[in-house]
Order: sequence, then C-alpha cells, then structure tokens
Amino acid sequence: MTFRSIRWTLSFWYAVIIIGSLAALGWTLLAEMERKLYEDADEQLEYWLWMARLETSKASTSDLQQRLAASLPRGATFGVWNGEGQRQTSADADLATPRHEGAETRGHIRVRTKRLDGGWWILVGMNVEDEHHRVRDFLYLLLLTGAGIVVVALGGGWLLVTRALAPVAHIGATARRISGENLGARISTKGIKNELADLAHTLNASFDRLEAEVERQARFTADASHELRTPLAVVLAHLELADTRDKTEEQLRERVAICHEASLRMRSVVEGLLTLARADAGELKLDQSDVDLHALLEDVRTSIGPLAAERDVTVEHRLDPVTVPGDAERLREAITNLYTNAVRHSDDGGKVTITLERDNDVAVVRVADTGPGIPAEHLPRIFERFYRVDVARTRGDGGSGLGLSITRRIIELHRGVVSVASSEGEGAEFTVRLPAV
Repeated sequence: MTFRSIRWTLSFWYAVIIIGSLAALGWTLLAEMERKLYEDADEQLEYWLWMARLETSKASTSDLQQRLAASLPRGATFGVWNGEGQRQTSADADLATPRHEGAETRGHIRVRTKRLDGGWWILVGMNVEDEHHRVRDFLYLLLLTGAGIVVVALGGGWLLVTRALAPVAHIGATARRISGENLGARISTKGIKNELADLAHTLNASFDRLEAEVERQARFTADASHELRTPLAVVLAHLELADTRDKTEEQLRERVAICHEASLRMRSVVEGLLTLARADAGELKLDQSDVDLHALLEDVRTSIGPLAAERDVTVEHRLDPVTVPGDAERLREAITNLYTNAVRHSDDGGKVTITLERDNDVAVVRVADTGPGIPAEHLPRIFERFYRVDVARTRGDGGSGLGLSITRRIIELHRGVVSVASSEGEGAEFTVRLPAV
C-alpha cells in the first residue's frame, strides 16, 4: 500500500474536509459566544452609564466618587472628566482621558464611554476576566471534542473507503488472473450495486470480446495452416513420386500440372491473407474514382462466363445505370467473389440473378443463386475467415474460404455494407449497399 493509493488519497481529503468543517464550525461558535458575552456586558455597562450620568447630575464634585461607588456594583470601574479633560473622580488612577465614545476592551476590563453636554466624559467598566475564562474553556472543549470527532470520523472513513474499494480489489484480482491460458474468468457482480457494477459489466464485456478474438485468431491460425498444408503436401508427394517412379515425359508433365494447380491454390490463400492483413492494419489503399457499376458488373459476368458454362448455370442481369465512388479494381474483386460464390453453390443447370438498382443515394447490388441455401445457424459466421458451411464441397470447388471475408472488408472500406439472406433449400441472396454518386 502506498500513500498515493486511492484509499490514502480519499482518506486524506476526507480528513481535510472533516477538520476544515470542524474548524470553521468551532471558530463560528467561538466568535458567536464571545460576541454574545460582550453584548451582554455592553448592555450592563449601558445601564451603569445611565446610573453614573444620573449621579453626576445630582452630586457635587466632593462627594461624586462616593455616590458613584455606592450606586455602582462593587468592582465596577468608573471615571468622570470635565470639559478641560481634568479628572473629577475615578476608581482607577490609571484610566486615561477618553477620546471617543463607544465600547472597547482594555485587557480584562470592558469599558463604555459617553460624552455629555459641556464636553464632560463619563466612563464605566467591568471586569470580564470570567467571561474570557469561559471563552477559553469553551475553546478547550471544542478542541477536545473536535479531536475525538476527527479520530472517530477518520477511523470510520477509513473503514468506509476500504469497504467501498473492496470491489475494486476484487476486479483487479480477477483481471490479473485472466491470461492467454485462462480467458474464461469473469468478475462477479454479486453484492455490487453501485457504479462499480457498471464497470464490472463493461470489463466483462471487454473480456468476452477479447476471448472471442483470441479464439478467432486461434481458429484462423489453425485454418490457415491447414489450408496451406494440404496443397503443400500434394506438391511434396508428387515431386517425390516424380523423382522415384515417373520415367516418361507424359507422367512428369502430369505431375507438374498437379503441382502447378496446388501452387496456385497456395498463392490464392497467401494473397487473400495478405489482403485481409493490410485491410486490418489500415494499409489497403484505394485508388478513388467514379466507378460505373453497370459496366463493372457486365465485365464480371463475362469473366466468370466459362465457370458458369462449365456448370450449366445461367447468369441473368437486371442492371440500372448507377455510379459509385471507389476503387474499381477492389470493387471488381469483391463483386467477382460474390459472382463466383453464387455460381459454385448453384445446382447444375441452376440460375444466378444479379440486380443493380439505385435506392435514393445508395447503390444496391443483389446476387441470388438457386443453390441449397445456407442453414440459419451458419448465417452469423458466413463472413468469417476460412468459415465453410460445407467444407468438403467448398474445397472441392477450389475456394480458399477467404472470398466472403475479403468482400466484406472491401465493401466496408467503401463505407458500404454487405449482408446475406437465405433459407435452407431455397438458395441464398447477398446484398451490397454502397454510397452512390
């Protein structure tokens, strides 16, 4: 535990607030008590001053001190000065000639002075030492009580802070347990009812995404290794056979053709992985221009014509003239993947329907086939890398398992979206939406 921890920081500021509040309250009470004591003394002095004025008006100078001493309480201080400032009588020889009216405190004496007609001055005073002691005693009481309150408050505050931060310690301990070998641990929110519960839910959601991403990367690595291992094994096997068994030129040519086909498959996988890696890193640059989608779709139909003819699949176009901003070659790659995917998954003698239309400021491309369709449980993952609904069939058709993933990334880079709708046994329809010019 360090003094820079949240617990110490909160406790420190809690102590500052408590001590500051008690000090302000104590000072206010002390000042109010002192003010009230002086106010009571001044009221008493005002009455004494009235009595002294009355005696001064009736008594002669010779018996003035005696009459004042008799009329005022024992211990009272008094003094009378004429208009020339000469002392007429005084209970204290050290009293100085008054210069102004009002009340003031001189040591332990509270005095009140009044100027009379003719320039005469009357002063009365009382000893307020007892009042000073009462103020001092009250100050000591405040200090002792305040110290006790501070100690109790700090102890209680420390316990409250410790209890409030206990879920944070639990969250930290759980987070430290999560590693590459243990991604399943989650923060329990049992007993947490405050904002920390929201934090725990947020962190758990982040851990869920992290676990899903790690699992996806693990699947991706395994699938990529498998995709490359199969054609590589084919190449090695045929090279070994060519070296040990094949003697004729025709046999060697057949082996070379098989190795060439396997190499093309490996190149397709590697290029697809490179495209996705660049897209993920933000390094896939687009050569922006206005792209005539109508012409691009016609070119793609022409390029996949041999594949469609081989499978006896009819490709039907219903295209409106629409232009979109983007990279023509990247868009061609994305659309070609959808065309090829539709032809490969259509039944022999089936049909692929391509439509292009404008919906306000959006270009909408739909690619529909008459294949077996995609089961509902596979739809959420259809755009994942190397994900296949029918593994054996897709590999047999020569697909790398990356086409739809590449298509989605390219469309997203063009600020568009691609989606799929399908029912098992009724074919599939992929829809691309792109901003139109």
